[in-house]
Amino acid sequence: MILKNISLTFIEKFLTSIIGAIVSILFIRYLGPSDYGVFAYLTSLLFLFSLFSYPGLNTILVRELSQGKNIDRYFSSSLYIILPMTILGYLLFLIYGFYIESKVDPIYFLIISTGLFSAIANLFRRKFIAMQEIDVVVKYNLIIFFILNILKIFGIIFSLNFEYFLSVEAILSSFVFIHLYSKTNKIYLKKIKKLYKIVKYLFIESWPMFLTGVMIILYSRIDQFMLFKLSTESEVGFYASSVRLVELFYMFAPIIMTSFFPHISKVYKSDKVKFEFLVKTVTYVFSFFSIFIVVFTIFYAKEIVTFIFGSDFSSSYSTIQVLIFSLVFVFWSSICHKIYIIVKKQKLNFYISAVSLIVNIALNYLLIPKYGAYGAAIATVISYGSYFIIIPFVYESKFILSEIFKSTLLPTVVATISLLLTILFIEDQNILNKILVYVMLFMTISYFALKNINNESYKYLFSIIKTKIIRR
Repeated sequence: MILKNISLTFIEKFLTSIIGAIVSILFIRYLGPSDYGVFAYLTSLLFLFSLFSYPGLNTILVRELSQGKNIDRYFSSSLYIILPMTILGYLLFLIYGFYIESKVDPIYFLIISTGLFSAIANLFRRKFIAMQEIDVVVKYNLIIFFILNILKIFGIIFSLNFEYFLSVEAILSSFVFIHLYSKTNKIYLKKIKKLYKIVKYLFIESWPMFLTGVMIILYSRIDQFMLFKLSTESEVGFYASSVRLVELFYMFAPIIMTSFFPHISKVYKSDKVKFEFLVKTVTYVFSFFSIFIVVFTIFYAKEIVTFIFGSDFSSSYSTIQVLIFSLVFVFWSSICHKIYIIVKKQKLNFYISAVSLIVNIALNYLLIPKYGAYGAAIATVISYGSYFIIIPFVYESKFILSEIFKSTLLPTVVATISLLLTILFIEDQNILNKILVYVMLFMTISYFALKNINNESYKYLFSIIKTKIIRR
């Protein structure tokens, strides 16, 4: 059952990431920098107002239901928390759109506002997850996903207006809520006095998760909000498209960590030497993967942006060149995040997120007015890097910082050699040919480098690669 659930979840994530990326590229090219900037601003603002939907409660609910608690009573108690909070967020969102925001047509806020109710739909999803009905959730998510993207492609083909794309998101969010509500057999929305203790318990238990969720939401969206306020719609479009491109690679960090995490967690108490060895190995894997992408992107950013998004976005290549460095920090920080959970210092993740958020807001305020999207990219990368300031103060992860620096040397050399050979042999070819040759060169050189270098973690990596090749 567990393997089935993991496989289904991975297939869903992979399909939605790849297909979603392709449709997003077509969508961004169709709207252009200015309109896409407005769209990105509205969706970011919607995401920020979803803070009122009490993020974090879903995780606690799944934990309680998975431990055999009364499904209907706990689920209904969660509704008593999320439903009024969502309505509050909805009303505040409309008030902001109609009475505070002056750069965007208020009707846009009205059209997209029902997207806030997706928080309630997510609560219904969590109920099915807790009941181990992952296949139902995955199947349903994929159906909604494909409907949404088909409607987007339909709008692009027939050159439909901006309001159409806003309404598609909103209508589907409402549909998700109605459909999942209809599939729930029993909902307690009566006799709240009987549910009061459960409501109070869930509220208190989910409070730390709520704070962490607030940090994550603010951190991931505040830059686009500030960019819209301090610069232009086009600059938001340049930045948001750059973020969308870089985020395509973010998904590999949790996939790799999911494979290593259970084993790392298991050996922590029994064998500290092996624990550190496994952490070093994952660090080297992440360094190879991220630096390989960073080096190529820095040099060919303009060609990549023009090929993917079109000539209208070509001026945003400098934003990509800066923002791509965040990939390295995201991968490394995902290791630290898991280690803090293993050593039972989860609060550090919240404190670090808070520090990074403050750094991000301060730098955005200073850099965006002068440099626009480029300034926002610099602020993002520096704020991601600030995650590692606290590492030397955490005993169980002191060794990581030195290993991170060590792990960058070999992949940087290999990536640089691969890039120089690519430039030397096929400089006049199109970007797809350059990517193909670069990947082949990097893999070949890496294979022989790992085979001959005198490093235990690298030798372990090489043995894994060799075993995979032999099995195939």
